[in-house]
Amino acid sequence: LLALSFKSLGVIYGDIATSPLYVFGGIFDSSSPPSADRVLGVISCIIWSLTLILILKYCFIILFADDHGEGGTFALYSLLCRHIGIVQPGQPLITLSRDGTIGSCTDAKGLSKSKLATSPRAQRWLLTGVLFCASLVIGDGVLTPAVSVLSAVEALQIQVPEMEPVVVPLTCLLILMLFAVQKYGTDRIGKGFAPIVSVWLGVLLYTGVQGIMQDPRILRALSPWYAVRYFAQYRLEAWESLGGILLAMTGAEALFADLGHFSRPAIQVSATLVVFPTLVIQYLGQGAQLLHQPELISEGVGLFWRTVPQAIYWPTFVIATLSTIIASQAMITATFSILQQAIALDCFPPLRILHTSKRVRGQVYLPLVNWSLAIATLTVVCTFRSSSALTNAYGVAVSGVMLLSNLFMYPIIRSIWRAPWILALAYVIGFGALDLAFFSSTLIKALSGAWLPLSLALGLSLLMQLWRWSFNLRAERALDADTSLEALLDLGAKGAINGVPFLQAMSDPSSTTGRGGGGGGGPLDAMDLTIRTTGVRAVRTPGLILFHADTFSEEVPRVFPYFLHRFTSVPHRVVFLHPCPIPTANVVPEDHLSLSPLSIPGFYRCDVRTGYADPCMDGSMITEWIYQQVRLIEGIRRDMSAREGEEEGEEEALAMVTHVVGREEVYAHPESGRIRRYMLETLARRMQGSGTGKKMSLPHEQVVEFGMHVVI
Repeated sequence: LLALSFKSLGVIYGDIATSPLYVFGGIFDSSSPPSADRVLGVISCIIWSLTLILILKYCFIILFADDHGEGGTFALYSLLCRHIGIVQPGQPLITLSRDGTIGSCTDAKGLSKSKLATSPRAQRWLLTGVLFCASLVIGDGVLTPAVSVLSAVEALQIQVPEMEPVVVPLTCLLILMLFAVQKYGTDRIGKGFAPIVSVWLGVLLYTGVQGIMQDPRILRALSPWYAVRYFAQYRLEAWESLGGILLAMTGAEALFADLGHFSRPAIQVSATLVVFPTLVIQYLGQGAQLLHQPELISEGVGLFWRTVPQAIYWPTFVIATLSTIIASQAMITATFSILQQAIALDCFPPLRILHTSKRVRGQVYLPLVNWSLAIATLTVVCTFRSSSALTNAYGVAVSGVMLLSNLFMYPIIRSIWRAPWILALAYVIGFGALDLAFFSSTLIKALSGAWLPLSLALGLSLLMQLWRWSFNLRAERALDADTSLEALLDLGAKGAINGVPFLQAMSDPSSTTGRGGGGGGGPLDAMDLTIRTTGVRAVRTPGLILFHADTFSEEVPRVFPYFLHRFTSVPHRVVFLHPCPIPTANVVPEDHLSLSPLSIPGFYRCDVRTGYADPCMDGSMITEWIYQQVRLIEGIRRDMSAREGEEEGEEEALAMVTHVVGREEVYAHPESGRIRRYMLETLARRMQGSGTGKKMSLPHEQVVEFGMHVVI
């Protein structure tokens, strides 16, 4: 537990631990020194906000809303979907046991009764909130590297004023280097994160104690009375300062977002025993320095650097710079993970995803996203040029995520935890009022910078909504046009009277069983198969072909009829691959794949189950597994003492396997309006990629792609 708690310091707390670098620049006006009452009130607000939000809300409430150990926005959404029974078009209704094994649920038994389960409008609003919340976090991924690294590099101009012109270029260089090494993955570049952040926390603790010794009166701020008196005395001015006080909480949401990398007890230990006391002492120390020398706030740059002893200034500068890079790395990694999860849930266009670690399944790298973030971050740095200016834009994303998470927690507390409605309402009203106060105070900075994260979040969420809308239209159209295998092919008399014991494998306990009324086996080339729509006899060809479906619910992949009518041939063995996205983070390995024979011999269905945090599946591994299962079902047992040539023949057979995928060209119905036509034929088509490239990595030399004309 202690080792895991130590490791969590480097991953989770980089953002919140570097907040003391810039918090007071967003609270106090540098034109006039603050009064003692105001300093005591602000410090008291910071301490009790950390207590309520970091400790009470996140550590002891939200951390318990995990999805099989995973946290984050999509974890809350999948938890609600699974327990309430929210099903998207073309997806199955799934139940999971405590150990993560999967089962189908065809009725509503065992599901929580909720208005969400019966209200499509409420479900749409829920998904909209989830996507907007995820977009806010991605927008935060642009601002965090900018404000964190810039606030550390600004320390140069305190000791060497001549270095002021190089602060922005040096910041840009560090940020560019940070994004350039992302392709190597955090497994390589993040091994020293925990020791560095631990040293940084030690520096915060030391400088905080030194500051308190300057003026022990600051210890009065531990009483919440000073926070109450601050609001009673300053009112509107106190409310406006909440936007700066909020900066002390940036990174608190990482406790829940990174839950899957650690454990609840480990995070609770590190937060309550290490991070929280250190931050409280540090803010008390800075407050004491302000009580002792109020004019420090007027000298520009961060107050923190004015309080660092000269003897440790440059070592602190190095550690602070490294810590801000770690904080930036955490947000970049979070952005990659969020978009990977959105793609897995069909809420974002498919992008190229590279896995940077063979040991850690969740470490991914998205090249297009990485360099888009880099360009956006560099643009922000060059535009705002100082951390004090950036604090106006920073914080609105964090407060928005905190506010929306309260709305998600109400149905979880009420319908999943089965708590009385009065407790659920008390949670929403209590923390909702607090988060709403923070969020509203950031909106007054809309013209001076808050517009940036809001615009980024709005644009990204609209993109996600557009993609999800077009995906749902295609899925609903596929269900309407779905056909059965028997409607396409007719098993002639020759195949029917063959006498081949097709069901012999089904009675074998070691064989794979599943849906369908028949099995595979026998001399398949002796069967007569006729294409019903044309009456043409289908030519049987050797080999194994895998046809990829777009949704779970369609019985026959839409690309199969195109193939059938183009080539008028049927391979000896045909497997329909159906994607089965599961509303959980990860699927246990033994549940990833299931193969079942269909009614016509030689035809099989394979369900490919993936969670939203699962890595892209290896197509070669899937092919080999299917090949072995087909052999098993058809009663072909491999002799371990067989000649060496058999293994070579098996490798040749696997090399001859073909993956057939469909690429849809979407067209709007002729009677569609201009807006619908533009959204479908221009925007959605530009975003559209291969329907299976996002689900698994396929050998390019084994892929055949069919273009399909689809009218919606």
